[in-house]
Amino acid sequence: MLATFLRRLAASGAAPKGYTAYRYQMRSLPEIASRLAGQAITLGTLFQQTTLLGRALVDDRGSVADLQLSRWTLAQRRSAVRSFATLMQPELQRLLGQDPHAVVDSALRCVAQRVGAGYRLSGGKPRKRGGHAPTATEVAAVIDAASHCPGFTGLRNAVFFRILAETGTRVNALRELDCGDCVAMPSGSFRLFVHAKGDDAAREVELGRDLSDRLREYADAFNRQSAVSGWRARIRLGEPGPLWRNGAHGRWSYRSITQILRAACAEVGVREFSPHALRRGFATRAATSLPRHVVALAGGWRGLERLDDYYIQTHEAHMRTKLEQAHDAAATWREDRPDADSTTVAPARRTSFGSSMPTR
Repeated sequence: MLATFLRRLAASGAAPKGYTAYRYQMRSLPEIASRLAGQAITLGTLFQQTTLLGRALVDDRGSVADLQLSRWTLAQRRSAVRSFATLMQPELQRLLGQDPHAVVDSALRCVAQRVGAGYRLSGGKPRKRGGHAPTATEVAAVIDAASHCPGFTGLRNAVFFRILAETGTRVNALRELDCGDCVAMPSGSFRLFVHAKGDDAAREVELGRDLSDRLREYADAFNRQSAVSGWRARIRLGEPGPLWRNGAHGRWSYRSITQILRAACAEVGVREFSPHALRRGFATRAATSLPRHVVALAGGWRGLERLDDYYIQTHEAHMRTKLEQAHDAAATWREDRPDADSTTVAPARRTSFGSSMPTR
């Protein structure tokens, strides 16, 4: 059954990383069930034992002693089982006598908390909050340092990192962007159609006029360098082909991106951060002036839970600014109400932290 599932998974167009992850999860699931049951368990037998299937789905013991698996790993295991139930439905339907998805739901009801239309697994090591979110000053300094590279690479670095910082796009979604997904608008700006993680539909990201002009400059600079060097590769915005290049062949690699960013951080003397930290910085800065649900729509987050838990980080400078604004508002209110005594409390003022802060 596992071999058939993997063959169908590959035929369905699964990405290589997803294929590898699901193969690992479905290979490890019978091993987990066998350990829990004290006897050899196959995938077919496991789906016939609903309680055991549920226990195997939330078991967070790693292969190394005292190692607890993360909730992300368990969520991936659940997704793999869902995919297995879908692609192997004819065989599982005959074996179980019912819809295999109903069996999976029944197993999850035993061990997971019902949340909306899905289930929240009870096991797994809680995820830590996201790493460092750079400030706007740090981001500007690092991008400026990265843009000092010679030739087209300096322009490429500046445009690429600015798009990450100003739109909150995921680094690999932007890195894999095709020139054919860059649509020129009548205003002269570009609209990018990036493929978000887990979504079939592309996410639309519209660049400002200045950033669009810098994108054109990068493409022209690369094409000039390509002609001088005798390369056949060209960047033609609006036509098929890789957008972010490091030379004559293929796309700009993620490893090269991180190396350039690391070197730029060291050059300006700021705390080193990853390309993904620019997405956290975008969320943190946007949340200081926009409603959180607007930030979630702009950055492609589904709901507010992950945005709040892993992306938005409150900097001391932002807190100080908000407190000063509240103080100024209170002073203005007292000036407008000279008859109010010192014990009167002004109406609550809504802050971007999502709570009502009374001002005196």
